[in-house]
Amino acid sequence: GQFIPAGNAASLQDALGQVVEVTVTEVQVKAEPPKPEPVAAAGMRFKALYAEGGPQVKGALSWEVNEAVKDIDGNRKRVAYSYDTEPFFELAPGAYLLSVTVGSATGTVEFEISADSPREMAVVLDAGLAAVMAKRTAGAEPIAGNLSWEVYGVDKDIDGKRKRFAYSYDNQPLFTLPAGRDLL
Repeated sequence: GQFIPAGNAASLQDALGQVVEVTVTEVQVKAEPPKPEPVAAAGMRFKALYAEGGPQVKGALSWEVNEAVKDIDGNRKRVAYSYDTEPFFELAPGAYLLSVTVGSATGTVEFEISADSPREMAVVLDAGLAAVMAKRTAGAEPIAGNLSWEVYGVDKDIDGKRKRFAYSYDNQPLFTLPAGRDLL
């Protein structure tokens, strides 16, 4: 869209220089800026396992992420929580303490978020499932109603009381309990 007369070789050289300059300017003006690369959220995905190398816990989980550093009163600031099976927590770089609870079992792990930290972590609960039922005699059908169940620790506290780990009013409950022989 531009006419530039050139009467001799020198003016032709000038005219071509002006055309190249205008073309470069137009290309620079019309070129779209490069799109930024998508930035992955800083954070980590978690899953809970009953035992090392064991099956994954699939429901009724409670996750809590706290800052690793305690305040002057000895408390940690909660920064995130979830009830998902495999939560992803978006977190700023830093040190954290995660706890996950299912039934009476709890697992904790300290971790850090940084540019080179892993994106997924498994938390081992060191727990198991206990299915119970009551029968009046061996070989009889399970009792179908009016039952209550309580699971206590073997050890007693200073007052002679045992810690209650779980309870249920179901006929045949399924308890998630910490591993060990310290329950009755």
